[in-house]
Amino acid sequence: MFCVTESSLHEICGHRALRRGHARTSDAISFARDLNGDDVAFLDPPYSGVHYSRFYHVLETVARGQCAEVTGDGRYPPPQERPTSSFSRPSESREALNNLFSVLAERRVRTILTFPTEKTSNGLSGQIVQELAKKYFKVRNYLVNGRFSTLGGNKVHRAARIPAYEVILVMQPR
Repeated sequence: MFCVTESSLHEICGHRALRRGHARTSDAISFARDLNGDDVAFLDPPYSGVHYSRFYHVLETVARGQCAEVTGDGRYPPPQERPTSSFSRPSESREALNNLFSVLAERRVRTILTFPTEKTSNGLSGQIVQELAKKYFKVRNYLVNGRFSTLGGNKVHRAARIPAYEVILVMQPR
């Protein structure tokens, strides 16, 4: 699978990239410290009502180049192999996002953020995120609705797609 994915990635990039890019591995706050007022940050955190590792462990596996044993209905890797950060832990997520907003505002970075309206697996909701953002930014919000893939719904145990509502925050530093 990895060889097919890698060769497909090279083929797609060859057709779409107009100039050579680069990749950087960093935590969000360290990365934000390198931005400035000429930049726009687009934040699209992977949160929903269920923990994001359920949906992103395949990408994490491809990025690492190796796969742990997977088990269960969701084909999860073992807990110690699942991605986690202060942004994903309910006890730390509010402070982590507050710190990120603080750095982005201090660096004068215009920011766009998408977030589900309902309470998510990290304990935050669109309303909470908006309240945090208003401490640092002038905020315009837009509500959008769509359909969320349940990744495995078969209409017997659960629907394949369910309604989803997200807020898009367009944030200008104060």
